[in-house]
Amino acid sequence: DRLAGYAKIYELVDGGWTQLGSTLFGDRYYTSLGNAVAMSDSGHRIVLGSHFDFHNGSRFVGSVGVFEYIAEEWVMIGSELKGEEYYDIFGHGVDISGDGNRIIVGTPNEDNGLIKNVGKVEVFEFSADEEDWMVLGSAMLGDADFQGLGQSVSINGNGNRIVVGSGYCDEGEKNAGCTWVFEFDHVANE
Repeated sequence: DRLAGYAKIYELVDGGWTQLGSTLFGDRYYTSLGNAVAMSDSGHRIVLGSHFDFHNGSRFVGSVGVFEYIAEEWVMIGSELKGEEYYDIFGHGVDISGDGNRIIVGTPNEDNGLIKNVGKVEVFEFSADEEDWMVLGSAMLGDADFQGLGQSVSINGNGNRIVVGSGYCDEGEKNAGCTWVFEFDHVANE
């Protein structure tokens, strides 16, 4: 399909790059699978963003899938995570912790009531009991029109500190950009 996107994972073997498992393909027109990618420390768990994916009857909603390398194939772990509304572009930015049990997802066009495209960032943790991804702490929302929080995201190796970027933040100069660093508070769970 046109602009469905795909992802290939490679491993360095004897001085050359060898593909691991099958190629992962976007399953719909304009899915844009692989627009954002990240890999755990072991290289056996990956997160793939599809920020133009089609859901709820709308385009550009976005989705994120996490895959694990099992028996020489990439298998989805938990359910696919999906954006909520037209043009949210959920999954524009993604990253994964070192052990592969926490992911961060940026949704730079998320609205907050009447404030447009403020952006949102969420961290998810894999629950072995639920066999699915659960939101960890509270979502972080931008606070100004077209701020675009979550255009870029990163999570550290142990998954307790994140960096969130916005290229359109107006702190000081118009569209100067901003970066925030957050640490997870285990006591408050946020």
